[in-house]
Amino acid sequence: MKLKESADIKLYILTLMLYVDYPLRYSQINDIVVQDEFVSNFDFIDQFEELKEAQFVRCCGDDMYEITETGAFIARTLKGDISGYIREKGIRHAIQLLSFEKSKTKIKTELTPGEGDTVDLNLQIFRRGQRVISVTVNAETDFQAKRMEHSFTENPEHLYKFIYSFLMGEGGY
Repeated sequence: MKLKESADIKLYILTLMLYVDYPLRYSQINDIVVQDEFVSNFDFIDQFEELKEAQFVRCCGDDMYEITETGAFIARTLKGDISGYIREKGIRHAIQLLSFEKSKTKIKTELTPGEGDTVDLNLQIFRRGQRVISVTVNAETDFQAKRMEHSFTENPEHLYKFIYSFLMGEGGY
């Protein structure tokens, strides 16, 4: 399900910013809004600019943004206009993504030769020095393994979110 109407997208952005309740970098806001694919990246860019122009969101430092009182009022008043499923999933995932970032979670990757011409890619996530996830994937080629490694290092929270959501029965994968 995608949000298409500009008013719904703006309300979704404001709702997520309201529940986070502290200033965020533009890239963080983008990540929390588009991570569940309810909003496309292009729609986010357009609607966020309109929220700034309307003074529902303001810059409060070097690439840091916060919701204004007017923006917070709108988010609280109109929150029922976004489906409860979308709102709750978005809020839960936004908080999870930000806590991942805040907890100084570390990652480690290792490429080793597999059987035949394959490559084993080991992906690990550590929180507070403790390993929380270790996954080994067998890739058919070195190129494929390096692409997977790059995707993981760019967004390790996606693997974390997927594995935990899936194993907790929350994923529709």
